[in-house]
Amino acid sequence: MTSKQLIRRSTRKALSDADWEPATTYHGSSEDLPRDEPVFGSASTPEPTREGSVLVRVPRSTLERMRAALARIYELTNLQPNWDSYGGLGVHPYAARHTVRLLAAIFQNDVPPPAIVPTSQGGLQLEWHRGQASLEMEVMPDLKVEVFFLMPSGRTWEGPLANNQWRLETFLGQLMSESPSPAT
Repeated sequence: MTSKQLIRRSTRKALSDADWEPATTYHGSSEDLPRDEPVFGSASTPEPTREGSVLVRVPRSTLERMRAALARIYELTNLQPNWDSYGGLGVHPYAARHTVRLLAAIFQNDVPPPAIVPTSQGGLQLEWHRGQASLEMEVMPDLKVEVFFLMPSGRTWEGPLANNQWRLETFLGQLMSESPSPAT
């Protein structure tokens, strides 16, 4: 999905503190309704290969953007316990694999690669900062994905991604509708 399609799709319902489910009353084409498609569909589900590795099938156009992200994840999985001198845990293999799955879904959209940083609880965090908007997704070792979104208006939304493709595309669309941050 291109960034223009994401922006157009995300304008159907503004970000709010509401439940994020499609409205019960809708006037328009049924094709325009958000789909409750899982983020981790069969196309991006990792297949185990050997101990410590995972195989994810992605389109060729996605593969090039994933290379740097995969290298960064691999680099972070080599962190030792106490890497931050505050007792931080090393990146858990489940969090690393789940992050690869999430990136496979994200990179199917026309979005820039995120910054990828470790968390002290053994997870990984994906971060995008664009103009006045910030999107952060924390992938935890228990496979939950928590989202923090700072909207250009200054409002925030926090909660689970909950394996919802429409929610993921809405966040990405809102982020991409913001002008890029000036280079510092």
